[in-house]
Amino acid sequence: MKKKILKKGCLLSLGLLSFNSLEAADYPLKIINNANVVDDTYITVVDGANIYTVNNDGSLTKGPLLGKAYLQDYSKSIGTAGDFTIKLPDPFVSGRIYVSIGHPLGGVASSIPFYSTSSSDSNYYMSQVVYDKFELTWQNGVLYIDPTSVDFFGIPITIQNPSPIVVSDLTESGYPLGMSWSQIMNKAVPEMPTGVYSENQTTWSSLVFNDSGLNPIRIISPSGIATSSGATNSLGSQKNIANDPPATGTSYLLQTISSTSYLNNLISYYTDTSHQLAFDVSQLNQPAYPQTIIFKDVVYFANGISANSQCSQKINGYDSQGRPIYGAYANSSSCWEFIPKVCTDTTDLSTCTTPTGNQSILQKEYIPMDYVSSFDFFSPGQWPFDNNNILPKVYTTVATIQTNHPAKGLIAESLTALFSAGLLPVSNSQIYNIAIDKDSLKNIINSNEDILYKNNSANGSLTDKGPWFSQYSKVIHSLCYDKSSGDLCTNATVTSDKQYPTVYTFAFDDFLAQDGTLTSNNISNPITVTINDMSGYPQTTPGTPPRPNISVDTPTVVSGTLLNCQDERPSQTCSVAAVFTTKNTPEEILGSYIVQASPITSTTNGSNCHRIGQSSWAQCGGIAPTNINTTSVTKVSGPDSSANYTYKVTSEVPRDQIEQIVTGAVWKNCPNSTTQNKFKYYVSVSDGTTTIAAESPNTSIYHNIPGCAAPN
Repeated sequence: MKKKILKKGCLLSLGLLSFNSLEAADYPLKIINNANVVDDTYITVVDGANIYTVNNDGSLTKGPLLGKAYLQDYSKSIGTAGDFTIKLPDPFVSGRIYVSIGHPLGGVASSIPFYSTSSSDSNYYMSQVVYDKFELTWQNGVLYIDPTSVDFFGIPITIQNPSPIVVSDLTESGYPLGMSWSQIMNKAVPEMPTGVYSENQTTWSSLVFNDSGLNPIRIISPSGIATSSGATNSLGSQKNIANDPPATGTSYLLQTISSTSYLNNLISYYTDTSHQLAFDVSQLNQPAYPQTIIFKDVVYFANGISANSQCSQKINGYDSQGRPIYGAYANSSSCWEFIPKVCTDTTDLSTCTTPTGNQSILQKEYIPMDYVSSFDFFSPGQWPFDNNNILPKVYTTVATIQTNHPAKGLIAESLTALFSAGLLPVSNSQIYNIAIDKDSLKNIINSNEDILYKNNSANGSLTDKGPWFSQYSKVIHSLCYDKSSGDLCTNATVTSDKQYPTVYTFAFDDFLAQDGTLTSNNISNPITVTINDMSGYPQTTPGTPPRPNISVDTPTVVSGTLLNCQDERPSQTCSVAAVFTTKNTPEEILGSYIVQASPITSTTNGSNCHRIGQSSWAQCGGIAPTNINTTSVTKVSGPDSSANYTYKVTSEVPRDQIEQIVTGAVWKNCPNSTTQNKFKYYVSVSDGTTTIAAESPNTSIYHNIPGCAAPN
């Protein structure tokens, strides 16, 4: 959520076998409780929209929407030891299973916080509970399951797969089986400031979140601290997102490129032709989409700073969390320029040539550096490091490719992945001499792991020594477990006995060979999840689980309409309208509440999302609220005899966002497949704390789009 199953634009589904016999089968996911403490272990099960009751036999009963449920009412005790098998229904999409020790989760299920220092705050209870999570989807007979430490580490969880779909796939991920909570904390906590420049040691140490007795509860990632309401840490507090105009607070990464700073040094370093930085984007050349042939053998090279009028957006203001609200594009002198070349031999980048023929239309790409901050580096996937445009939704015509800049998305992913591991910049000839993509970077790392997380001579000119990488990722990935002794590694540990966590600590850790996703289609030999030894964990006293007022009434959507974008005529935005009823008053709905309408994939729509480079499909989701431009709401009537009001909401949504959802991210709507473009209308109502949403009863069908291709 990233980079996790939940945070992908769409979940994947392998087209490897027939699911006729498994389509409606439950997946028996066994949880092995080796916590080894006297306190109960609790599990809480949610999917992307609802919470579930976990019955005594392990079956799941769908409960209310997350915003209308209290976590403590659905947390299931599985005792202090033994096994418990959860029966996942098919489909179970975008799911999370939370594990907590000693206390159930508490509060509104739509918000599961992990950071609060004020006992008067409703988030305080959850901040004091020791918990963690893993993510999963069970759909069309395939289970995807992923341990994640992208947000934080709280509990050592091991996932084992005795029967992977592909023999060469992972059979174990997460933390090494048997590695205990105490072993991890005793090693990781003192390591957080180790090797860090003295002025930044406190910044990294404060990612260790303690109880009132200064006992560590969890270690929070830079991404986690950046997205946690009320968090204060100069790496990623949401107050520190933008440079110009400066927001409240400071960050050692939050410096303009005109000064002697990391960003200035970084760009200058790669302007030197002897320090080459190149990104292979040839994966965008998809045989199913002939127009993408323009990306055949294409590599983009860093070319220093350039002025560009379509690079940076003005900041018009800030939202309630301090995040910048961007307006129109403005001239900028701080754009990092990347130029395309054709490289038929990526082993010798000196032979690359200027694009000719049909490739001559390839554009230079620009990444704005004047608004970049620590938040962007540690929480990528959004502007200015937006990677959404790499999806094949942009492949219909050369014009849409030009408009959406998919090459820029791949460059952004690579830049932030390099940064998180200390490879941006790095004094290493191997990096200079390759065209970087996932495979090439993995090959370098697998053959030379010592290049990761280093303070290197490339940053030698800076007074502040950083670190210019995720110290959190370094600490977690360097935890070494000796499987023979059952303890942490020592100098005497032989290589064959060394085990390390295989878990995401950063959105694009798959670039660094740290993808922990396991897949299974075998319900007779299923995956197991083990909760490892929790001895020594802090037995906190969070108090009574909170029950904050859930003031938002669940809307009932009467109907929805797409007001434009009903054909192929050019339009950058689409108007989506919906009529809905609710008990919330006009003072609320027309006042302080936030109401939005957007399309959402119909539940009967089939599997529409397509993964780049694979002929596999899965169901898509909805549009993020931050991608909806403007909204207006009017009262239609009410109150009626049941105290319900009727309203109409109209939202302006970027057309590419709509088409990504309703067509399944790929133009699958070819002749004879128009039913695959069904979508419903989704209305969300928020009071600023709680968001409740509902779908329309009616569906619409998006128009055919030329140049589409059905999956193989």
